[in-house]
Amino acid sequence: MMKTELGQYIEEWLTEHDKSQGWLAYKTGLTPAAISRIINQPRKPKAETLLALAEAMRVDSAVLFEMAGYAVRNLPEMLRLHDEPFRQLPGAECYPVGPSVQIPVLGTIKAGQPILMAEHVIGYESADWDTVRGGEYFYLRVKGDSMEPDHIPEGAYVLVRCQPTVEYPDIAVVIVNGDEACLKRVKFTDGQAILTSSNPRYMPQLYPASEVEVIGMVVEIKIKKK
Repeated sequence: MMKTELGQYIEEWLTEHDKSQGWLAYKTGLTPAAISRIINQPRKPKAETLLALAEAMRVDSAVLFEMAGYAVRNLPEMLRLHDEPFRQLPGAECYPVGPSVQIPVLGTIKAGQPILMAEHVIGYESADWDTVRGGEYFYLRVKGDSMEPDHIPEGAYVLVRCQPTVEYPDIAVVIVNGDEACLKRVKFTDGQAILTSSNPRYMPQLYPASEVEVIGMVVEIKIKKK
């Protein structure tokens, strides 16, 4: 089956930018199956879906609307939604409901001694659309009590914004020795990285700065009632 103009455009964009359909699904809040259907089937996507694609790909949304077969005279009203939160319509394939969007959970993280960070998605949690718009985010589920004084108990979900640096005393997710993750405050000084827990029961940890990589900063904490 011949791909539609929109499907061909998206596929070429992904190839040019070295991105996968899975990446586009994550960035838009759509399912991987929905992305595949948009690329490979002639079905016209919903307006909300096209706006999400345009936001993720950083392209002119009007271009996607025209490729999808929407009449040019209808574009102004559709594009007016571009700066509004996602709204779920009957039959829409977006995960967002109202002002929220689904963010992947990448496994558990021990708030104490570092452990190997899981690299696969184990579930999804919702986050406010305005909070996560314009960045890359993931959730980690906390295990341990080393950050409890900062109201991050075991079992909490921390929303993490991907970024390579943080300012002390921001709480960060860091990778130690290339393959271990921990939730700490981090301070780089004189070629050293000092990792600090908020719980005084845990002593600060000192590493060569070259062995510590900042993955992101904690921006929100979600505690579920038992």
